Amino acid sequence: MTLKREINMTEGNFKTLWKKVFLYSLPIILVGVLEILFNTFDLITIEGKEGELAAAAVGANAGFIALLTNVFIGLSTGENVVMARHYGRNDSEGGEKCASTGLLIAFIAGIIIALIGYFITPSLLKVMQVEDSYFDLAVTYLQLYFFAMPFMAIYNFGSATFRGMGDSTTPLIFLIIAGVVHIALDYLFVYGFNMSVQGVALSNIISYALAAILVLLFLRYKKSFIKFRFKDIRFRRESALEILKIGIPSALEGMVFAISNILLQSSVNTWGSKVVEANADCENIENFVYTTTFCLAQGGAAFVSANYSIGKKKNVINLVKIIELNAFIVGLILGLIFLALNRPLIYAYSGGKADEELYSLCFERLVLLLSTYFLCGMMDGITNSLRGMNKPLVPMLITIFFLCIFRVFRNFVVYSPEVGNPRHSTILLYVCYPISWIMSSLFQLLYLYIKRKKISKELEENRIIYQEKATNPTC
Repeated sequence: MTLKREINMTEGNFKTLWKKVFLYSLPIILVGVLEILFNTFDLITIEGKEGELAAAAVGANAGFIALLTNVFIGLSTGENVVMARHYGRNDSEGGEKCASTGLLIAFIAGIIIALIGYFITPSLLKVMQVEDSYFDLAVTYLQLYFFAMPFMAIYNFGSATFRGMGDSTTPLIFLIIAGVVHIALDYLFVYGFNMSVQGVALSNIISYALAAILVLLFLRYKKSFIKFRFKDIRFRRESALEILKIGIPSALEGMVFAISNILLQSSVNTWGSKVVEANADCENIENFVYTTTFCLAQGGAAFVSANYSIGKKKNVINLVKIIELNAFIVGLILGLIFLALNRPLIYAYSGGKADEELYSLCFERLVLLLSTYFLCGMMDGITNSLRGMNKPLVPMLITIFFLCIFRVFRNFVVYSPEVGNPRHSTILLYVCYPISWIMSSLFQLLYLYIKRKKISKELEENRIIYQEKATNPTC
């Protein structure tokens, strides 16, 4: 007996679609939260056992690890959107080609990034101005972490395949299993075998490998919209172009988001290990809000893509509204809740070793960003909606400009690295986040307004094509 977890993405009124988007997105959110907890448990475990320097070594890599994660999530967005398109059209043959080609892309990308990353790690951390006191530990952790990349890629692409077919629950189950293993291995390697940062890196490799294996096996044997066979995994040009057309801009956007954080991290690294530790703790706390709103946007994009592919204009309009409302409501409420809980969260992240200086440094950042993170969610909502309508390029360029170029230029003009200068302030660094989110959102909305007539025409064309195929399947 099989459990039916698929959600019909193309039927329902505003209220029904809102409920479906939320139920569909909830497992995606939980997957994202679990992936954050991988790094969170690394940080808590290592800080509790090894202390500030080891925690700083893991924390100093947080921005780059987020970049790697964003690359694979971004690329897999292409898989998710294209699979949803085939699912909406009931095109199982196209879905099978999409799944097998996507997994091959994932494996190749994972291997390439792992090899390149391993060898550039020392140079990368020097560019990031990681302090000598924990430089070697940071290099060891990141080099080992790169071996998890192929497994992370396969898991994310396999998960995106399931989600494109309306099943967001199955990938969650696999990551829960992997997460339990991850936590157990963290404590075993660090406390049992005294492996320090090597232990937490190794637990990431093993847990992601387990999640990837489970996804592949279940994709092979589950009865669903597609019939997946390992022997069918090969490169198909048309499917690859469809996936990469959406996936590359999404990955680049995620990279830019993470690169801007790395550049900020480079400035933060010059403030000493205490500030680095505080910044790492804050990023982990903030990531719960970011991941929640981003996953809501990503889940909504699959619905937009499915409805766009068959020309359901009213549903597409309703879904854009739903995505933006979800980002505002959930992002604001969740941000304020985490802000209210900042002291117990910081206490937990520091392994019970937080002092008033650490609390103060963390609160300085959290009060600014947690109260405004809903703006980031709304920005992601517009971007993902446009991806679902097959408009990935311009939103990516807008994001690159405001989340990287604008931030770097602004901080170069406003912030000073010189100690004693009135502009040498972490607040001046952090405030670039909400400013860039607002500017990016405004320009995304402007682009959507400019393209509204063309999108409406494409929806009508898609509706006619879909109706003709439904009436005459052989045409």
